[in-house]
Amino acid sequence: MAAAQCGSDENDGIGDVRMWFRLNGEDMADSNTIQTVEKDTAVLVCQTAVELKTGDKLEIVIATDV
Repeated sequence: MAAAQCGSDENDGIGDVRMWFRLNGEDMADSNTIQTVEKDTAVLVCQTAVELKTGDKLEIVIATDV
């Protein structure tokens, strides 16, 4: 599970924030979560269950259109 708080210092941030998981350099299917921010603060939560093996690399990726 991953969570991120996003928002604007001046209450003027409007747009979408996306968060997803990447396993061993490849985006994990159906792990994307989108949170729309409308001027204020929002919390984005992304969760999944996956079996990890020794040496696997799990990344959390965040992108925005703002």
